[in-house]
Amino acid sequence: MAVEINDDRLAASVTVKGGPWSAPYLEVNGQRAPKGSARGTFALPTHHGDTINARIKPAVTRTVPTVVVGDREHVLGETIPWWLLVIAFIPAVLVGVGGMLGGALGGAAAAANFAVARTTKPVGEKVVTMIGISAAAIGLWFAIAQMLG
Repeated sequence: MAVEINDDRLAASVTVKGGPWSAPYLEVNGQRAPKGSARGTFALPTHHGDTINARIKPAVTRTVPTVVVGDREHVLGETIPWWLLVIAFIPAVLVGVGGMLGGALGGAAAAANFAVARTTKPVGEKVVTMIGISAAAIGLWFAIAQMLG
């Protein structure tokens, strides 16, 4: 993921970076942005020679997190359709019916599905991949439950 932030107050090119399994961060002119004055913020250069704090807000239902620069919120990326979120939650059923093993497998599979939902792949490919992840988790849970019991 690499999405540029357009803010007229900033003196440099600022980009949101990060992968599906890594935490998002900000880059200034291709270099990782320095930490800001408040916890969890980044210091971005302004045209006046000083810096402005920016923070990244997680966005479960968006493909790219929202970035708050000073008092302005930059909503980036697209909203993930509700029905794709429902598919992402399918393995979470194991949390309720599968005990500790089901919870672990269901949680891991749901996290993987959310990572897939945020990618730029075509929607059909996302659906097939997410259903495959869900089926694999449910099948693995069933196979382990049969072996144990």
